[in-house]
Amino acid sequence: MFDLLRVKLVEDKHTAYKDNDTSPGTNYGGINWKDGVKTERNICIEVSAATGCTECGGHTEGHLEAWMVRTVDEEKTFAEGPRAMAESG
Repeated sequence: MFDLLRVKLVEDKHTAYKDNDTSPGTNYGGINWKDGVKTERNICIEVSAATGCTECGGHTEGHLEAWMVRTVDEEKTFAEGPRAMAESG
């Protein structure tokens, strides 16, 4: 399962270009949760690049950083009495 408190989207590269201009301002793409899917069992991301003009181009790179956790049920059996518990603990 994903630890949702430590999941984050990271945009690694965000550029656009038209002629000799490579400023990112015309690239309105980015990295987002695809369809809002962010649960302990499923995460879906979408990375996009878009400029809105036919003579322009854009480039976006990104990745997901996530920690995974799992629940472990563990039982410990102690002998009865205070002395046995102190020796085992």
